[in-house]
Amino acid sequence: MSLATTSGFFLVILQTSMSASRRLPLSSPATTPPRRGLRTFCNASEKLQQQRSSPRNYPKAKAIRSGDLGEILATEYITEQTSYEAPVKRLRWKDHRNMAMRGDDVIGIVKDPATQRLQFLKTEAKSRQVLAAGVVADAREALDKDNGLPSAHALSYIASRLHEQGSHDLADAIDDAQLKLGIPPQTVRHMLFTFSGNDPTAQLTASLQGYGGAIAQSSVGVRVETHGEFIGAVYDLVIANANND
Repeated sequence: MSLATTSGFFLVILQTSMSASRRLPLSSPATTPPRRGLRTFCNASEKLQQQRSSPRNYPKAKAIRSGDLGEILATEYITEQTSYEAPVKRLRWKDHRNMAMRGDDVIGIVKDPATQRLQFLKTEAKSRQVLAAGVVADAREALDKDNGLPSAHALSYIASRLHEQGSHDLADAIDDAQLKLGIPPQTVRHMLFTFSGNDPTAQLTASLQGYGGAIAQSSVGVRVETHGEFIGAVYDLVIANANND
């Protein structure tokens, strides 16, 4: 198959109601036309190619390919469809092509213009041909770690990469949030992002309804019925382009 003939694509977005605290909202689903959304996710091939310079660096294991692409799609969704940005694409620093990276999958960051404090979008991404309730439960468990806050290790990692890239202001703000100001739960939102071949609506809805914590929640499910074929087509395209460079 080719990316242009991808079938069975649709996007599910679920959110809890906003709490009484002031929050920076995610973009409304109503403002995300399906055609633009599909283009966003098909751009994953370009992002994947940017993250690894040689075809030798791309994973061969199907499960790792699936997980990496799910994380890239989550990152692109955050960047293009929300008010947050993902300033560090951590897969660029992956040290083994056939091993998954540890820690928070993606952390989105935005500065609240009213308070000048950073707000964080802690994101867990799951990619499966068949998304089962147990996989969503694992994602929920990961989001709830560290009292629901972004892990200190993940934030330190982001700050270090930003310093290396010369983005010292944002890196210093992250360090200040950790070491001086603290990160209150009201400055954090969770996103559970899934990429699957089956409809994730029931699983994501049950997870949202079962959450009893104080942190605002969002769930985004991307379904491509030909999930495995889509992943294969993305990697085929990226490797072909890399070989032609």
